Amino acid sequence: MADEATGYRDSQYKAFFEAFIPFVHRAVYLPMVAEFEKYSRQQPVKPKRGGGF
Repeated sequence: MADEATGYRDSQYKAFFEAFIPFVHRAVYLPMVAEFEKYSRQQPVKPKRGGGF
């Protein structure tokens, strides 16, 4: 089936997403998880008391 709006065929979509999804996993998801784990292992920061305006 051809997508009338874009002109791409199903095989083209499949080839694109087979390359795109692993890229997003490596370039976005894994660094995000690493940052989250780095901050979650640190000692919690105690909030300052007082007005602090």
